[in-house]
Amino acid sequence: MGGGKRIEIIGGGIAGLCLGIRALRRGAEAVIYERGDKAGGLCQNWRRGGYDFNGCLHWVLGVREGSSFHDMWRSVADIDSLRLVDHDERVDIELPLEGGGRWHFHLYNDTDRLEAYLLTLAPEDRDAIRQWTDAIRTVERMLPNLPPWPTETTALGRMAHYAKLWKMWSLLPIMNRWGRLTNKTFAQQMKSPLLRTALERLYMDETRMTVVIFGQAYMAARVAAYPIGGSAALTGLVERTFKELGGKLIIGRGVREIRTDGNRATGLTLNDGTRTEADAICSCADWRWTVGDALGGKYVTARQKSLLTAGKEAIYPSYCRVHMGYAGTLETLPHFFRLDEATTLPDGTQFCQMEVEVNHFDPTLAPYGKTTLTVNYTTREGQWWIDLRKGNPAKYAEAKDKIKRHVLATLSKRLGQTFSPEKVEVADVTTPATYYRYTANTLGSSQGWAPMDNLTKRPPVDTTLRGLRNFVMAGHWLEAGGGIPIALLTALKAEKELARQGLLTK
Repeated sequence: MGGGKRIEIIGGGIAGLCLGIRALRRGAEAVIYERGDKAGGLCQNWRRGGYDFNGCLHWVLGVREGSSFHDMWRSVADIDSLRLVDHDERVDIELPLEGGGRWHFHLYNDTDRLEAYLLTLAPEDRDAIRQWTDAIRTVERMLPNLPPWPTETTALGRMAHYAKLWKMWSLLPIMNRWGRLTNKTFAQQMKSPLLRTALERLYMDETRMTVVIFGQAYMAARVAAYPIGGSAALTGLVERTFKELGGKLIIGRGVREIRTDGNRATGLTLNDGTRTEADAICSCADWRWTVGDALGGKYVTARQKSLLTAGKEAIYPSYCRVHMGYAGTLETLPHFFRLDEATTLPDGTQFCQMEVEVNHFDPTLAPYGKTTLTVNYTTREGQWWIDLRKGNPAKYAEAKDKIKRHVLATLSKRLGQTFSPEKVEVADVTTPATYYRYTANTLGSSQGWAPMDNLTKRPPVDTTLRGLRNFVMAGHWLEAGGGIPIALLTALKAEKELARQGLLTK
């Protein structure tokens, strides 16, 4: 380790590992305390009966040149060493026909192919289709130079960042027009009932069209891709880098309290009563836990107090997932598809689609000739699951079993001879209670704050807390939507803030 300041980090997820790496490279001593049994937080795999279940990643932004996030990843680890997979099709969506029967909508990643397909499907919506695909092409052209959210923590640094954004004037009409629309409101503009239905069900939850367009641009430009090995590939890369640089990762040690003295963070009290001393503390853990529990609510502004009691709508959904190890390749199935099938979860959440991932493109997750597949449901009823597991473990087990039985029966009915329940060798059901148990994320959230009506409006949280020195935060709670890129971005922002406070010297 270096001979600089001692930086103690709460949480060994992507944000904590990335910040630890950057701190080590700037001469600090970095120690991470991770409450779970391994690093990664939400970004990890787990093994059951010879199968590895990918718990997080569909794709990672910035794994190739062509996006500003690529340089950010390279500043942390050898991101170019990952083996990557690109898909021609983002998702295959089975949809109902008005007169009965079903049809399949294909969301292609190549913009020209998508446009040609949409024009064949709905020539009467030519103008709207071309406005949509032209917006994707505009964003795609901007990606190599498009700065992400600012990592600067000073007013001067932020001004320099926003000056760069003025050069991106061609994006302003896109943000202005498409930021007002969701996939469902855009669908109402379509004359074609087929395209209208497809747009309405483009995502499991209603989504801003700016999010849709930027995601499509990333895929079209191939700056985002799936790493072979799934979540474990990315987490393993940054964890190895952290340890090779001399970082200390302490597994299975949760934190009870962030100690302060004279409005300065001085150390931690672990759950077993152990007290540590540090020059700076960084929390990459749940925001509510950090400010409400670990710091006792002493450094919360009036605007932030509302977040401590904000309802489930303000929190990004969690998941109920059925992970399966299958004795067959399922290679004839799309890698990602949705069936037109109604489901009601035990918590009361209703769906008209069943979302299925088939990992036949990643041979590292299963023995030869076999594969893993996962059925996903989002839910905002995280507290229901958390309370059920704590208060009635038997009922909790029954609820999980009910989901599993429904999934197996539906796949058997809908996929016919392609899928046999008898070939499911392993099945593992995760719920919001699972994610809460391993990460302590509020309601088991999979990302953080939900992006509300105004995507450009940030929640009233930041890297620092007013009145508290020698303390920073990083992780997906600092930007609405969250996710892996935000974990990386906020880690670099926290690094700059530590340097500003004189806690990193190089």
